[in-house]
Amino acid sequence: MSAPTESPREVGAGARLDLPALAAVGLVLAVLGWLYRDTVDGLVDGWSQSQSYSHAFLLVPISLYLAWSERARIFGGAPRPSLVGLLAVPVASAAWAMAALVDIQVGQELALLAVLACALLAVLGWRNARPLAFPVGFLLLGIPVWSLLNPVLQDYTAQASASLVRRLGVPLYLEGLHMTIPRGQFVVAEICSGLRYLLASMCIGALYGYLNLRTLWLGVTFFAVATAASIVANWLRVVTIVMVGHHAGMDHPLVGAYHQHLGWVVFAVTLVPLFAFGAWLQRVDDRIQARARPREPSVPPVDDRRWWGAVTALAVIAVAAGPMLVRHLDARASASAVAVTVSLPSVEGWTGPLAADEPGHELEGRPVVASGRYRSPGGAEVDLLVARYSGVATDGEAVNELNRGFDRARWEVVRQGSREVGLPGLGEIVVAERVLDARGAAGRRLNWTLYEADGAYTASGVRAKLLQLRGRLAGRPAASFVALSIPTPPADELAPARDALAELAAAVLPTVVAPGGRR
Repeated sequence: MSAPTESPREVGAGARLDLPALAAVGLVLAVLGWLYRDTVDGLVDGWSQSQSYSHAFLLVPISLYLAWSERARIFGGAPRPSLVGLLAVPVASAAWAMAALVDIQVGQELALLAVLACALLAVLGWRNARPLAFPVGFLLLGIPVWSLLNPVLQDYTAQASASLVRRLGVPLYLEGLHMTIPRGQFVVAEICSGLRYLLASMCIGALYGYLNLRTLWLGVTFFAVATAASIVANWLRVVTIVMVGHHAGMDHPLVGAYHQHLGWVVFAVTLVPLFAFGAWLQRVDDRIQARARPREPSVPPVDDRRWWGAVTALAVIAVAAGPMLVRHLDARASASAVAVTVSLPSVEGWTGPLAADEPGHELEGRPVVASGRYRSPGGAEVDLLVARYSGVATDGEAVNELNRGFDRARWEVVRQGSREVGLPGLGEIVVAERVLDARGAAGRRLNWTLYEADGAYTASGVRAKLLQLRGRLAGRPAASFVALSIPTPPADELAPARDALAELAAAVLPTVVAPGGRR
């Protein structure tokens, strides 16, 4: 999406490739591939296990092809190392190390891409590295950071689809992500958020704009329209399914087994007007380029390599610094690791802890777990779960999106959000709040979850990771996952249940973690 008057691939097509620069880039890639192999393996595993990111297997060969097609511009002239790039490499490498220390896989993957970009800039310089901007940036669409959009996409899909269905004359009641019509109920699950269609459209929009539109703002326009079109197409898919369920019944194949296939049909149909719009933009682009003043041929830089070898060596050392730091700190943590303990105390005025396992739990890794039920003087029964992680890498992480304070096979989330709660002795803390309905049976529960790291409680995964990082660097790596749950009536009156959860949390949380964490 640049604006040259001739094709970039024709510039310097007959130039000889600079073999030292080519070898330096190969060395950087080899060091990255070896020292960051765990991050690469995790990324590939994520692609193979997620339908939303299966397209990413195509991104790597496409990026490699695009980079190789620009080889004359990248390696056809003498490289001039970039001091900015060299200074940025250790920053990116340190960011990767911080993410690795607290097991933020997406953070490691983003930082790895930043390390790659900064190292290429340091070794090749601005002029030679510029053609690599799109091939490297294109890989960003394969990093699972986009999954953070799922809750937003689900919410907007539910709201927009419900509004459209009502406009079509169908009575619909919306509760969170659940849509109820006279003939049945639908839920906008995570797989229905439209993320897979969004990412596919973003890839198509970015690649089409890069290859066919030389004017930057036209390429950005096509990318934006492709992105918006995929979101609207998913809304129409959901509306179609609800309308089919209303008119043809909930047992119709489009409502059941084939509702995901319908999404790809709608997506394919959307591509027809999208590419027609792209063809119109190409004609606009041709007119803009015809009026543009031809660029003066650039003068190749003087081949001055006095500092190039040193900069290349320093860049490779900086690339390796992050993984070396993590290995050192992991070895220190393993050598000084002590067994973590957790026990549930008795609470004045309450009965317990008693044996209980409601609403169940899902935990990753090998934490030390304590769970039990407390009964208040008024008869309210609160179930408490504390899972304590040692901080050693092999035991897993407390702050993990797969850790849940309920069993998904038995309970489904009706509503979720966050709530600020004032607890004596702990001050104002934020808890993650979910309303759960039993699957296939009557029953509703209010569920709170939060994390403890370095002696502080929070429901924010980001803040918990930062607290955990502070603890890791200070030699206090242990952290906990905490869940509280209480039965509630089907009505929306949750105040008594919240009061009971807050009362027990205030009594238990300050003492439930074994001494040694920072208070």
